[in-house]
Amino acid sequence: MLARAAEGSLAREAKDTAALRAKIDEVAIDVARVTAILEGPGSRIEEILAATAAEKAPASGRRLKGELPLAERIRAVLGATRGRQAAE
Repeated sequence: MLARAAEGSLAREAKDTAALRAKIDEVAIDVARVTAILEGPGSRIEEILAATAAEKAPASGRRLKGELPLAERIRAVLGATRGRQAAE
């Protein structure tokens, strides 16, 4: 019974950790998006994203299967933001 309780506790902790990581990623994406908008063309964010795309750094083991790396998700958000700005 104690082992089962410990397993349940570990499972909850893993789920909480994953949720926290996801929230941190969301905040990072928002910070990158706002920074890129405020800095405008030639933003350092663009340089960083270009460098990470060129490197294609190995994936960390923390990502869930099928989940895009943070840099890819930031690129997607910035692309969507630019599309909305161009339409306005």
